[in-house]
Amino acid sequence: MRTLLTVVSLALLVVAAIYLKWWAIPLLIAWVALGWTTGRRFQHAVEEGVSRSRGFVLREATVATDDIARDQVDEQNLSLKIELAITPRPGNAQVRPWEPGRLRLSLPDSLKALECELIEVAVKDGWSSRVDAPVTGRQRVRLTLSVPPATVQLHLRYFLEDLADIDLVPLELAPAVRRKPGA
Repeated sequence: MRTLLTVVSLALLVVAAIYLKWWAIPLLIAWVALGWTTGRRFQHAVEEGVSRSRGFVLREATVATDDIARDQVDEQNLSLKIELAITPRPGNAQVRPWEPGRLRLSLPDSLKALECELIEVAVKDGWSSRVDAPVTGRQRVRLTLSVPPATVQLHLRYFLEDLADIDLVPLELAPAVRRKPGA
């Protein structure tokens, strides 16, 4: 889309150079530049609005940590399997289903999502890696990823909604608790 816009803009400038007076060309360049930057801001605003509306279904959801399995891969990586039970606030799940494959984990002070090697959802007879199907209501989810060994907490997000901070210390000492809105 941007390539097409660039080609059309350049073609417009060439046509303007041929048919318009010399003083109209700087005005046209300024007009195209203004339209280009305004269009990018508008596109960013629309994308953010869509992400916020898609994340609404898990706003104020309850997130409980069922299990955290650790496996030391090497000195730089610790492999984790985190099982979560996610329960949307009553009423939200009836508005729109949610997609477990869109859950993201990050380090607490980072917006960059960590690479999840595997996301699975609970089914009757075990776990399924088919996470693209929308679900409604409570769902158990298992996330497999690698983190640095010194990591003590992860942050769970769904689109732009902050869901919970997950403590990686042993569960019996400090279970992950739903973070209060605005905290």
